[in-house]
Amino acid sequence: MNLKTLLAVLVSGLTLLVGSSMLGSSMASPAQVGSDLAAQLPDGEGKGYVQTICTSCHGLGLLVYQRKTLQGWEATVWDMLGRISAGLDREAEIISKYLYKSFPAETSTPPADDPPADAGMSESTAPRFQIFHQVVFKFKPEVSEVQKTALLESGKKMLESIPQVATVLVGKVSQEDSEFPYGLVTGFQSEEDLQAYRSHPAHRKWLEEDYRPLVLKSQVTDLVAME
Repeated sequence: MNLKTLLAVLVSGLTLLVGSSMLGSSMASPAQVGSDLAAQLPDGEGKGYVQTICTSCHGLGLLVYQRKTLQGWEATVWDMLGRISAGLDREAEIISKYLYKSFPAETSTPPADDPPADAGMSESTAPRFQIFHQVVFKFKPEVSEVQKTALLESGKKMLESIPQVATVLVGKVSQEDSEFPYGLVTGFQSEEDLQAYRSHPAHRKWLEEDYRPLVLKSQVTDLVAME
């Protein structure tokens, strides 16, 4: 059973459980469950996109049971829509804002007199990176060496311009027989920083205008530090 099928089964089971608990001892039908979830979507710009675009890959349960910051929803939506098709920037922005307005995460602001988290820290006591985000890829056959170099340079410049990116490594994979000869590695202090990078306008612009037109295939890995 692949991941998508397993996820669909889990969501189906969760929605049926919620539906049955709401109706007492009677079991809700799939149609009733879908109707219950749809009823939890507030009116507003973006509702139609959620019901058509988002549900083309998964049920509404993956949305209505989550609570995220705006950056969190942007990261999720841009990632999902990027897998469907390029050129859905406007829809992604509308959906992200709608989901944040409908299902926001509770956030808290530390008191103004609290000292900065890194105040007085030396290099030896500074927090280590919590997440390394690795993208390895192969260019299309017709891409020239000049174009390859230009893409790597523009990618490094783009990554260094994003505040949440704590470290950057751009280059070639050392194994000569690797399926993916080139790569970008970025380090982040938190999941929130990674989400902010994914939805950052400079990152999205580089993906659409520079990266996707030249890249044939890629592989993405997020390595999270153990507690």
